Amino acid sequence: MKENRFKYLYEANRLGSMRAAADHLNLSPSSVTRQIALLEHELGLELIERATRKIRLTAAGELAVEHYKNHLTQIESLLSELDNLRGMRTGIVELAIGEGFVTTSLSELSEQFLHNYPNVTLRVHVGGTADIVNRISRDEAHIGLVIEPPAEPRIHLRTTLAQPISLIVSPDHSMAKRQSISIEEVTKIPLGLTQSGFRIRDIFDQVLHTEHLYCEPRLISNSLLVLKNFALSGAGGVIFAPLAVTTELHNRTLVSVPIDSQKFLATKAGIITRSGRKLPVAAAVMLQLLRDHISKWG
Repeated sequence: MKENRFKYLYEANRLGSMRAAADHLNLSPSSVTRQIALLEHELGLELIERATRKIRLTAAGELAVEHYKNHLTQIESLLSELDNLRGMRTGIVELAIGEGFVTTSLSELSEQFLHNYPNVTLRVHVGGTADIVNRISRDEAHIGLVIEPPAEPRIHLRTTLAQPISLIVSPDHSMAKRQSISIEEVTKIPLGLTQSGFRIRDIFDQVLHTEHLYCEPRLISNSLLVLKNFALSGAGGVIFAPLAVTTELHNRTLVSVPIDSQKFLATKAGIITRSGRKLPVAAAVMLQLLRDHISKWG
């Protein structure tokens, strides 16, 4: 059995179609189809359900893809360990993070890491929670940083940090000196919210639904910078986790007002990796730096 044939199945599943896999591998779609058919013949089992247009794996196909993913991570780990023995500390570290983690604090940590390991390339992908979890589970990223990490077997939760979702306002805002605010009061002030699909927005909408409340935001954006500037201007408040505005909170250019909701108060940020994955040396170093540093985001 040729180990290389698993690659065609893996790429077809990852990219969603034979044609996409063929384009990625610089082959014809028939070549990809033929290699997968040969693998099925060798294994004596169907790996792909034929009745669907999009690639859908059978149970055997799922096992085959998982085998190939483990094969890739073992090779990555071996090369990383060999580089470590040579004292080179080379390689690529892939981070997948929510936009709320794009902070001065993370930039400083990244600069420190790159200074200490000049032969390592750091790649940072910014996305939503579902996207990050998928990247981690498919081994497209080593480490993920998310709000409210999902409880599922594909994901290993390494560290959590309390990040209660709050109303963020300028010091001159009428609510700035409040010790806390009710969710009903929040809905009555000019509010900036992220678009649906962002984890914090999803949690906010869930709480509104539970409380039978409605909110018509003044500003909706997929950019935390746009929303942060809205709060800084004094035009209204935004719903954020504190880590997204750590510098502004420290400098008192913004103020965090707790919202009286158990769901909001219990929100956490987390560092995740794929369950069972052994990280290469450089990624393991970055993971430890993040775990040591995360308390500063509290």
